[in-house]
Amino acid sequence: MAEVTPMKKDGRDGDTVNAVIDVKKKNISSSRLPINNPLNTIAYSEEHEHAARIIQRVWRDYGVQVKRLKTRQLWRKSIFNVSDRRKRFFASILVFANSSIQLIVYFINYFWGIYLKGTFAVLGLYSTLLIWSLTLPVIKPWQTKVSLFVSVLSYVFVSLIAKIFEARFDERYIVGKIALLILIPLLYFMLEAIAITLRDIYKDGIHGLSERIAAEIIALMPIIFYFAANEIAIEVSREIFVEDLCTYMPGATYDKNHSPDIQSVAKGKWMNCTETAKFDQHFPQIPKTSNEIMLQQSMKEYFGMELQETIARYQMLETIIMMLTSLVLFRLCRLSLNSIIALQISGWELALAVTTFFRVGTALILGGMSMEKSKMSQLQNYLKVLEAIIWVGYVLTLIIIIKLIYDADNVAKIEKEKEKITHHHVPKNMKGLHKNKSMKVISHRQRRKSSFG
Repeated sequence: MAEVTPMKKDGRDGDTVNAVIDVKKKNISSSRLPINNPLNTIAYSEEHEHAARIIQRVWRDYGVQVKRLKTRQLWRKSIFNVSDRRKRFFASILVFANSSIQLIVYFINYFWGIYLKGTFAVLGLYSTLLIWSLTLPVIKPWQTKVSLFVSVLSYVFVSLIAKIFEARFDERYIVGKIALLILIPLLYFMLEAIAITLRDIYKDGIHGLSERIAAEIIALMPIIFYFAANEIAIEVSREIFVEDLCTYMPGATYDKNHSPDIQSVAKGKWMNCTETAKFDQHFPQIPKTSNEIMLQQSMKEYFGMELQETIARYQMLETIIMMLTSLVLFRLCRLSLNSIIALQISGWELALAVTTFFRVGTALILGGMSMEKSKMSQLQNYLKVLEAIIWVGYVLTLIIIIKLIYDADNVAKIEKEKEKITHHHVPKNMKGLHKNKSMKVISHRQRRKSSFG
């Protein structure tokens, strides 16, 4: 009789090996040992029965482990499905709330003439970014499209149609709105490309990544709302500044039947008061009378109000663009503090950082403008130049981000195709990896970090 080692608690390792060896030594045919129930055969010797019990126990334990694994995967998938349904439901509520707020803003503008559409268009862009982060694990969600159209594109379309009906063609205004018509669809396709690349990079960790990005965007909410509150307060109190100015402006008259905008039924407007030529003509450099003192003070307050409203708008935009920039650099390109210290930065990443600092510096210069040393016409020209520089910075930022998204997507495809690489077959993207420094840097960082970020 063959020697069989004592059974262990799990009944697997040594006993199984010895039993199988014994079966082979006896030249027992595998057809005589049914796998399902080996004990139903005719009289086996004691060692054969012992080996059969061990084999049956091994198969039974293996089946239990497989069943547990499948159950665990099923539960995990169910939890993710429930989480995705909740996120989609919350994103749908945000879309509905965004649409309702936009309608309220249009009603306020129509009945009372208070222009808040631009402010809430930027807030709609922020809510679109939040909706996009919540629906990141979902492939091509409808919520992002609808939110972007309702919040931004509707504002652009309505403004352009109103200008056409008013027959007032301001070149700067028209060019700005046409640029928005081009940039907003580009922004949507860029967000979709980022989502696809993040799904390839993070794979099973995309749900956790979605929650972290959403938390980062929600953390910016107090800052965004602070800038928005400043702009709303300035717009609501605009009539007070205008009335204080026009009361002392020579030649200013109030027409109570004049309708200033085709988008509003509100009537009443000060005429010959806030034009740039009137500021250049009547601004007192050295006031001598009480009327001139009040006029100078009112002009400065009015220009400061206009400037603060513009700065608040760009501060909101800058916060959103910087959030998008950090998302691309730290999530797609996997930039870290150690990479910055070790100067492992590609030229495109450095260009993105320089463009960001350039935009912020231009906004700081914009906030330092004053009527003390320059005329109103000169200040208006400076303002146009600085705004043009800021918008050029936005366009350059989007172009650089698109380039970085393209490189990160190629690196993700290379990582996915590495298993298919042979001596005679190299993936198309792999051939240009060593020539593209940006892709090389991103690939090096991804090898150093896990797929769960």
